[in-house]
Amino acid sequence: MKKQDILNGLKEISKERNVKFDENSLNKPFKEIGIDSLTGISMIMDVESKFGITIPDDKLTSIKNYAELIKMIETLIK
Repeated sequence: MKKQDILNGLKEISKERNVKFDENSLNKPFKEIGIDSLTGISMIMDVESKFGITIPDDKLTSIKNYAELIKMIETLIK
């Protein structure tokens, strides 16, 4: 899967959850762009479903922004 496919998938999920997503905010902390813990959990479930992956629970707290989430998705898809 190409990085652009991942970006497009995250754009769709973000739009459904009514949260900000653009390529200028990839490195901003989730809290800074308005993603609270409840929304974050919902988004992770959406990501797992959309990309057919399971993000290990012990890795969830290390994902602080979209850039880290993209890296995690890329790692788990391979």
